[in-house]
Amino acid sequence: MIALKPEIVRFEDQVWEDVQLVAVDQVPHKLIEEFGDQGPYAEFVDVPERSVLVRVVRRVTRDEANDLPLGSAGTLRFYIGPGTSDAGRKRVDVQCVLTSIRAGAPESAAGSTNKTMTFVGAASGGTNPITMTDATLGD
Repeated sequence: MIALKPEIVRFEDQVWEDVQLVAVDQVPHKLIEEFGDQGPYAEFVDVPERSVLVRVVRRVTRDEANDLPLGSAGTLRFYIGPGTSDAGRKRVDVQCVLTSIRAGAPESAAGSTNKTMTFVGAASGGTNPITMTDATLGD
């Protein structure tokens, strides 16, 4: 899942309006592949354990010294959809933990740079940490 230039991204009490990208990757933590005698390709594949990785890329144009501490847990919220109206838009909530913050080199003479925050999905009871619901006005 990818959201390009979402209007607002929230993580607990933080609100970011300068987000360039939110990318949600689902990757195998445990991968099972079984091969038979009939050929070189897998006959059975299963992913019984998976990780959810979320990257939030922000455009930074001035000094910042108020980074969240690594290990901060909470709900990351953003919206995806065809436009700014609620028609067809979805609200995405990800229960996650902040695991890294990286700053890139300046990209232009104006001195802007990117800051990438990486979160790992975590939910109690082994449930999916990602929930998607229809967006509503005032949400």
